[in-house]
Amino acid sequence: MKTLIHTTTHKARFLFLAFFFTFNLLSQTQSSIPKEIWISKQSHIESKNDFMSLKANGHLKELMHFSELLIKGSSFLIIDQNGKSEQVRLPDKIKLEKNDNSLTFQSQFKHKESEINFQGKILIEGDKLQISYKFLSPKFKMSHFIIQLNPESFFGDSFRIDGRTLNYPALESESKKLWQTLITETPFTNFTASLSKHKNLRITTGNDSKITVKYISTRWQNNFSLLLSCKDQKSINFKLQFPESTINPKPLSNNQANLLSNGSFEVGMKDWGVSFSSLNDRSTYSTQITKTPTGQRALVIDHKTVNPKYKQNYTQLKIQSEFIQIPARTPITYSFDVKSADKIINAKMVVRYQSVENIANAGTSIERKYIRISPLWKRHSFSLRLPRGMNNAYSFGLEYQGKNENCKQKVFFDGACVKIDHSADYSAQKELIIGAHIPQTNNLFELGQELHLKTYIKNNSKNNQIIKAKVKILDPHDKITHSQVQNFKLSSGQVTNDFLKDFYYRGQKLGPHKLVLEIYKNNELVDSYKKAFGFIQSNPKSSFKRASKFGLHMGGNNYQRSLKLASKIGFTWTRGGAFHNSWKAYQPSQNHWNKNFMDRNLAIIDDHEQLNMTPIVILGVKTPKWASSAPLLSKEYSLYPPADDKYTDFGNYVKKITQTYGKRIHAYEIWNEPNTSVFYRGSPGEFAKIIDSSSANITSENPDAKIIGFGLTHYDTSSSEFMLKSLKRTQSKKLNGISFHPYSDDRLSPEETNVQKQFEWIKKDLKTTKLNQNMELWATEFGWFAPHENSQKFTPYKNAQVAKKLVSEHECARFYVQMVNTSLAHGLDKLFYFIFQEGTMSSRWFHGFVGPNAEFLKAPYYAAAIAIKNLDFKTCLKQHRATSGLVINTYKENMTVLWANKDLKVQIKSALALQCEDLYGNPFVVNQVNGIVDLSIGKDPIYIKKTLSLNQFIEP
Repeated sequence: MKTLIHTTTHKARFLFLAFFFTFNLLSQTQSSIPKEIWISKQSHIESKNDFMSLKANGHLKELMHFSELLIKGSSFLIIDQNGKSEQVRLPDKIKLEKNDNSLTFQSQFKHKESEINFQGKILIEGDKLQISYKFLSPKFKMSHFIIQLNPESFFGDSFRIDGRTLNYPALESESKKLWQTLITETPFTNFTASLSKHKNLRITTGNDSKITVKYISTRWQNNFSLLLSCKDQKSINFKLQFPESTINPKPLSNNQANLLSNGSFEVGMKDWGVSFSSLNDRSTYSTQITKTPTGQRALVIDHKTVNPKYKQNYTQLKIQSEFIQIPARTPITYSFDVKSADKIINAKMVVRYQSVENIANAGTSIERKYIRISPLWKRHSFSLRLPRGMNNAYSFGLEYQGKNENCKQKVFFDGACVKIDHSADYSAQKELIIGAHIPQTNNLFELGQELHLKTYIKNNSKNNQIIKAKVKILDPHDKITHSQVQNFKLSSGQVTNDFLKDFYYRGQKLGPHKLVLEIYKNNELVDSYKKAFGFIQSNPKSSFKRASKFGLHMGGNNYQRSLKLASKIGFTWTRGGAFHNSWKAYQPSQNHWNKNFMDRNLAIIDDHEQLNMTPIVILGVKTPKWASSAPLLSKEYSLYPPADDKYTDFGNYVKKITQTYGKRIHAYEIWNEPNTSVFYRGSPGEFAKIIDSSSANITSENPDAKIIGFGLTHYDTSSSEFMLKSLKRTQSKKLNGISFHPYSDDRLSPEETNVQKQFEWIKKDLKTTKLNQNMELWATEFGWFAPHENSQKFTPYKNAQVAKKLVSEHECARFYVQMVNTSLAHGLDKLFYFIFQEGTMSSRWFHGFVGPNAEFLKAPYYAAAIAIKNLDFKTCLKQHRATSGLVINTYKENMTVLWANKDLKVQIKSALALQCEDLYGNPFVVNQVNGIVDLSIGKDPIYIKKTLSLNQFIEP
């Protein structure tokens, strides 16, 4: 017995020790055993729990641990020979090479006329990354490499430098966002970003490095910046280690619902859009009744060939969902049913998102899976972890591109579904859903025309439902002009369009209107749908009039339809969009001219002439590689001026264009924003040669055409210096005008930001030059970020880093009219709003007058219609700014425009009643009493159909 007990105790002790050893081994496995790190096909650096990506220029773009964003960017700080410090903009794209355990990249570029050689390498060493950068230049030195930590992840936390613990500030309110230096130029070898294992990324350097930690909050950036010093001022080397934790602190949701609100198209196109190639105005789409694997209705695309006159080799189709919000790095499965009419089509499932790299003018990035569409219904699925997108917002769709002659085809699309994890089965998101269709192009009506409406309500549940449906129509001033309520009983799976079946609406006011549909169950709102529409009085030009002052910078989407919309309200001039004339496109090789491209542009000029409109030609911008002066390894060769021996070739390009177009073109603009490295990496002296060559060749072929220089950015010190240096070196005296882009500061109100200062500055500068003092001033871009009113607040958009805040559609309409009047008062000759089309559902400019996929018009469109009708071809005599905040714009030809920076009661001496119009052109009369007219004025401009003198106003 004793022996048995002893043996049993021995075994128990052995098992306990074995268990203890195993437990400790597992614990070590969780924290200290090196993680497996790999480089993905897309050149991302990943582990099971971590995701790090690079910007296209080699900078660190982001580091995410599970779904927590820790690093949000990086940059270099350089100093010139005078010790002046600045951040340098690297090329947006550089040469990158990927091996099994390393990424290397290098580029050569010019910065302020100095050539720079940039190199970098990221090497996987066990559980660490060895990161090194080199920056070689004869005129500049690298002082610091900056790593930007995401402040939302570290506010109130602590960090550690070589064992010393310090604190990040806590963010108590927005007003406490201040620029703070937490530690400065401190020698270090180890930096740990947090004491938490979920966020404790580590940076290790040599003994000779120093670190500065700052909190920076500006309109351009918001981060904790780690400034790592570069002792030799040429290179930086450090190791980066991912956080320890292997447990997700924010577990995934167990929600298995479809994240797309309308995946079956049973209630129309709600939350979906379709776009085609920019010059494809023949293709159509609609929802149609047809048996599908998931329902009784599908989205049907009738994809047709582009008109042969445009010489399009390829055409494309994009089906896109509205953006939905999902945490980055969430594993999702996107699925749908699709078939073709009779052909096999090579296509791709896509997930689009707006990158956070802040690359100027960049559209959405894409994750894709290639599929084949056949004549039989088939369900396709795409599983992935979502990359980080702006606002964690993603659009899902189907896209394909093919040769134009082969693209004639019908495509049927249905049952779209996005679910967390790996389920590809279709299910509806909501029990009850409502949608509508307005059978009118662009939802645009002439005043007095009837609006007809088709509604759809579907019961997706397995039970019968009793619901209440409501409709409201709001006029331009948000006054309800129609409302209606109706009760329904819907059986399981039933779709009804009985709501508002015989409804029609005849608008009584000009301007934007809103349709609001809602359904209630037990008096609780369960779904809604909003639709924009509006009323105008068309004002197309009866003939082409070169003196017209109004123009638009066009987008490429829905080009012909948008051109007609512009013509309908009187716009004459266009810029950009599908009509582009880059040297690179015209002459891809030295001995080859792209005739198809020329014929395409001639066809676009035909389209303009049929509408009594005209495009301007923007010269240069993209230099072909064979002619570029770019350094050998540069991938941005198109931004450089011609090499010294290629200016004759540039002149031949300009001559070829002017010979091709003849006198059908009325204005040429030389380049676009050459004072910024986004569009030009040459010197003012080289640009002077471009002006000389352009002017000489335009004049020889089309002496009547206006020659306009530059297209400068917002007029500031950079614009001023570049323009004056270029004009000092140019030999040409043939420039007719200077163009610039007077965007208001932070894209705020032109009144709040005193945009007129830009006009005064550039006019003052021009007086110091030898140019003709009657030089014209063209504003070839200006605009504001104004999402359409039904956009989700998280909807991503291009150039988000530029605007201090978004403005409403109505504010944008107001700003446009204020800007037009202030510009005309300061003698500007042409005014081009940027940009006319907002874009597609999945890639947007918020500036646009035309909503996504040209489905509807936004408020500024209606305001522009009246501004053109009332102000084109008129002479502004003066703009007076009263101390009360009243702004008075008087015109020679029976017109005065008023607004104020606050609500005012203004008295005007007048023996007669005043005939007025509001912002959208709705007429009203203000009667006089004893020779005095009392007029209420606010921020919205008012048109008075009479030229008033200043002495008629009685100051409030």
